Amino acid sequence: RMILQALSNYYARKAADPDGGIAPEGFEYKEIPFVIVLERDGTFVRIEDTRRQVGKQLRAKAFLVPQSEKRTVGVKAFLLWDNSEYVFGIDTKGKPDRVVEQCKAFRKRLDDFVVDDVGVTAVKVFLQRDSTGDLDATQFASEIREGNPFMSFRLNEDACLVCERKAVVDSICQIPEGDGKAICLVTGKVDV
Repeated sequence: RMILQALSNYYARKAADPDGGIAPEGFEYKEIPFVIVLERDGTFVRIEDTRRQVGKQLRAKAFLVPQSEKRTVGVKAFLLWDNSEYVFGIDTKGKPDRVVEQCKAFRKRLDDFVVDDVGVTAVKVFLQRDSTGDLDATQFASEIREGNPFMSFRLNEDACLVCERKAVVDSICQIPEGDGKAICLVTGKVDV
């Protein structure tokens, strides 16, 4: 049991270190090619391209994002990041009805996420209106419409994504209260 606790403590230290390369529980590192930059009031500012030339190919910057869920044929939206079909409602595969479902699922997932954070509020406001005109005014419009890349959000005043803001991370990392608590053999803490 002591070895497991020591390993758990080591994981926690590495996950807390931004240069540790390990994502905290509930998160993963994901390459996000395009970031939608917003003002605090949800006003669109621009789309940033995070890709850089690595050898002969473009590689997107990896960000800490809420963990994705496996999806095969079902519609499952990710929290505060996803592909352009979910974020903008852009039909890239000739399935307009499905894209409407995806876009609704993305907005619902965000609406169901309750946290007091100005970044999350800005994203919710941005998503309440048709933002395809904002996309079409950028130099990346055709590439995003054709490639269906992953996208996320950032406040214009921040260096980090909205999903990397402290209130968001803390909210996702919280252990839910409830029945069925026990002492974890790894951490030695009460867990569910």
